[in-house]
Amino acid sequence: MNKKIRTILFSILAISFLFIAPGTIFYAQGYRFDFEKMKFFQTGGIYVKVTPPQAKVFLNERFRDKTQLFSNALLIQNLLPEEHKIRIEKEGYFSWEKILEVQEKKVIDAKNIILFPQNLNFSLLKKEVKNFYILEGSNKIIIQTEDKQQKDLLLLDIDTKEESSLLKEANSLLENSDFVELIPSPSLERGLIKLENKNSRKIQYYLIFLKNKEGEAPFLLEFLDDKAKDIYFSPKDENRIFYQKENQVFQKEINLPSPPMLFLKDRVITFSVFENYLYCLREDGKLVKLNIQEGSSEIVTQKSFPFKKELNYKILILGNRLFLKEGNNLYLWGEEEKIFEKVFESVESIILSPLADKVLCATGHELWIFLLRDIQVPFLKQAGEKIFISRFSGEIRNPQWIENDYLIFSIGPDIKISEIDARSKLNVFNLAEFETPKISFCLKSKKLYVLSQDALFFSERVY
Repeated sequence: MNKKIRTILFSILAISFLFIAPGTIFYAQGYRFDFEKMKFFQTGGIYVKVTPPQAKVFLNERFRDKTQLFSNALLIQNLLPEEHKIRIEKEGYFSWEKILEVQEKKVIDAKNIILFPQNLNFSLLKKEVKNFYILEGSNKIIIQTEDKQQKDLLLLDIDTKEESSLLKEANSLLENSDFVELIPSPSLERGLIKLENKNSRKIQYYLIFLKNKEGEAPFLLEFLDDKAKDIYFSPKDENRIFYQKENQVFQKEINLPSPPMLFLKDRVITFSVFENYLYCLREDGKLVKLNIQEGSSEIVTQKSFPFKKELNYKILILGNRLFLKEGNNLYLWGEEEKIFEKVFESVESIILSPLADKVLCATGHELWIFLLRDIQVPFLKQAGEKIFISRFSGEIRNPQWIENDYLIFSIGPDIKISEIDARSKLNVFNLAEFETPKISFCLKSKKLYVLSQDALFFSERVY
């Protein structure tokens, strides 16, 4: 090879290097050229985390990879800053789809994706069931049964399927009465059952023992009647009960024969107990915070709340934030402003999320989320924001959380699961179908319980 040819080859290689090297450096730094827009962009990415593992991930209708076996995650890099369609599939599960907008130099997260089984299996737990109540945080269910011989309240262990009567020999209590409500104590060792006489509509409250020790039969609390409301166990002493009657707050030691004592001199509209404090809305519209042990109190509102006598009021403490329910209107007490501000109208259900960072507010046909804290999953939002989830043509019944980012509810015979990630398409799945179902999800076992036509069913693990 002569000198001239070597010079030509060297020149070609040098020129090629000058053209290729910048492109290689740009590529390594995450730059791509968009031929449609004829300009350079820095790329971004999409990070997904999926339950169960080994799910197939498709990007813009093309298979990319499977999520990892142990981390359940997958990072897709070097994406142009534009909208990308993500679809995640696994055999036997509903697929998940979302259009996510990738931005330059950023990774868009979809961290808490759950794929739910297409054919969820249910088993019969018990027949002749009129009502049931899951004791959250435990493995127990209270079941109201009724057959031709008798009525009873049973305590059922979810794990062992062992059951025992809460009424002991007093199951005649249910012969002419309906089980209306259970008020469990903070420790779940005892509770109050509210019964309503079918004929006279008289209300009675009985103390029951959820540990169900031998010989502990329920007994009537005569000081509680149909005029009593806002009934709470003391957080520090479960032998002590607070309740409201005729606009006054009383306290009563259950295990002592002494009569109830007036706890507050102020006349109140409603009150609530949370940790070691009692919060009450007085008739003058002032919100008062009272330390139960010390007896000290302070007025925490700057201006009186204009209450209406014809409406019902209830104070709710959700995730350390104080709400006031006025009929179907929901108000939030502002810690800085010291006033109540309306956040929702026509609210029928208000449920705190498992991590206590958001509140589900359901109207007859709509689902909304109110954020109590700043969140990063499934999207970046700030405390105080209201997020519209969806509107349905049918009436929403039994709405509740099954995980911190997923909801379950029924519309007609259909039991549905919905994510709360309202970015682009909302993923809603028809999980099962029962006639007039009453549903309750057990967060501990991750199983769904369904009451339909006097039969109680339970599912396999939902996720």
